[in-house]
Amino acid sequence: MLIIHRHRSIFNLKPLTFSPNPITPLPFSLHFCTNTSDSTSFSVSYLINNFGFDPQFASKLCSTYKLRFKTDQNPDSVLKFFRNYGFSNSQLRRIIPKAPWLLSCDPSKRVLPKFQFFLSKGASTSDIVNFMSKNPRILSVSLKNRIVPIYELVYRFLQSHKDTIACVISNPVLFSDHLVAHNIALLLENGLSDSNISRLLREHRRTLHTCDILKVVDELRDLGFNPSKTTFGVALIAKSSTTKALWKEKVDAFKKWGWSDEDVLEAFKKQPHCMITSIDKINLVMSFWVNQLGWDAKDIAKTPDILSLSLEKRIIPRATVVQFLLSNGLRNKNASLIYPFLMPEKLFLDMFIKRFENAASYLLKLYEEKLNLAHTKNKNCVLFIVIESFYLLKSHHDTLACAVHNRNFFGATRVSNNIKLLIKNGVADSNIVRLLRSRSPIFYSDPGDMLKLVEELKVLGFNPSKTSFNLALIAKATINKTLWKDKVDTFKKWGWSEQVIFEAFRRRPECMLVSINKLNLVMNFWVNELGWDALALALDPSVFGISFEKRTIPRAPIVQFLLKKGLRKRTASLTSPFIVPEKLFLDKFIKRFENESSYLLKLYEEKLNLGYTIDKTCTP
Repeated sequence: MLIIHRHRSIFNLKPLTFSPNPITPLPFSLHFCTNTSDSTSFSVSYLINNFGFDPQFASKLCSTYKLRFKTDQNPDSVLKFFRNYGFSNSQLRRIIPKAPWLLSCDPSKRVLPKFQFFLSKGASTSDIVNFMSKNPRILSVSLKNRIVPIYELVYRFLQSHKDTIACVISNPVLFSDHLVAHNIALLLENGLSDSNISRLLREHRRTLHTCDILKVVDELRDLGFNPSKTTFGVALIAKSSTTKALWKEKVDAFKKWGWSDEDVLEAFKKQPHCMITSIDKINLVMSFWVNQLGWDAKDIAKTPDILSLSLEKRIIPRATVVQFLLSNGLRNKNASLIYPFLMPEKLFLDMFIKRFENAASYLLKLYEEKLNLAHTKNKNCVLFIVIESFYLLKSHHDTLACAVHNRNFFGATRVSNNIKLLIKNGVADSNIVRLLRSRSPIFYSDPGDMLKLVEELKVLGFNPSKTSFNLALIAKATINKTLWKDKVDTFKKWGWSEQVIFEAFRRRPECMLVSINKLNLVMNFWVNELGWDALALALDPSVFGISFEKRTIPRAPIVQFLLKKGLRKRTASLTSPFIVPEKLFLDKFIKRFENESSYLLKLYEEKLNLGYTIDKTCTP
């Protein structure tokens, strides 16, 4: 049975209230900081009383960022400044842990000029609040040397302050990542058109953060792509955003339907968007084209644009009309099968329906029935679930598998109500897909409980459109109250406070899905074997989700060696070396140190090989 618990005592924090007046001290002792200076002690107390941070977390912030002030005059003025611009208490509570230095600064000198700059470009105060809340580190970046140059660079291509503001709000890392300006310069030098760069900025900014973008550009040129053409920009997105493994899987998907490697390459050169299409969508379109319509899959290779069209709203309705015309001799058998799907709606109606006077009324009715089916789903519970599940999963196989594993799935009113509820509350299709595939019993929960759970996660700051929301939903909905408490107690045993656990859950909700044995295994190695602070894991708890034997153990000696030899700063993140992909780890932490690289590589490979043979029965 699905169990949903609210876990009120741990994570359901009441909204904080800020007041410019003296605040009544919170009910816990502050004597833990007796070994610090008076200014540090006051700073810790201020964080506790004004933001509700627990003593350990507040002390860690002060020591890490050297936060010291003896009176509340300056920090109070900072909070007042931000409130005057519309920042809420909860937003300030999220901002300060990321940029605690703000409490010691003069906002009129460090912050106000940046606000004024964005306001002068047409940003609203709500835009600024949204922007700075997402990435308060932007406030530490130089206005003259970083913000203005980057803003003007983006504006050059978007030619609109409104679009430029929208671009930087949705991607605040633009101002801190030096790769962006560098890569734009490289693309311009290599003949990429302004319109292509504009497209990257509008639709796929992550491409501009690619480390080896010049290598991708050279590869595309060798394939015959012209940097001045729109197809080059799409090909660049496809190549830079698709891993080698996923690229191979997509090629294999096409080959499964009879394409050759040459067919795939030619299709990519004609319409590179075909390699951005998901494997599920490829199989869905191919299955309909070959198995339902009985047509040749290689027709799509000649004009792969069809893969980017909506199956429900374009391909299925028009295919019905084309089939009728072919079977009744009203369309030449040698005519293009693809052409009817690519033309605008009005032209399709004129050329394939209205021109056939005797059959026009029947064809129009047939077409509209299929079109309406795509836009309106039957409210009957069973049909709704079948259609919605198929629409989300994009696969007959996956939809049937879901039904087989859950015999009552299509007969449960709760299932349809919960799917509708999640959609209504903005939960992304990709999140619902993940639940349907791997956690479908969640949909049997009481819709009232589901709604409370969704609202609780929203209050905690989770965005329903993000993957983290899905993981938080799974964690909250599937872990019973006793096990949740046991996991919290496990973290606390290693020195984490409830506040630290709460922040870790917010950052990486999957940390609560990790078994207690795995938590102890990682913590014991991190603290007792490596001698590192357990709180470092709270800053990026994703370390708990990676393989202990194949990732944590092999990489730890490398990091230890670099720290010992002074090749890595003591203040650098301890967790980032464990999270980065294999190639980046080798480049950044082994190969770049020429004198030590051979020793480091040997050490790493020894530990890595051990990871594949280590006794799986080890316990912490």
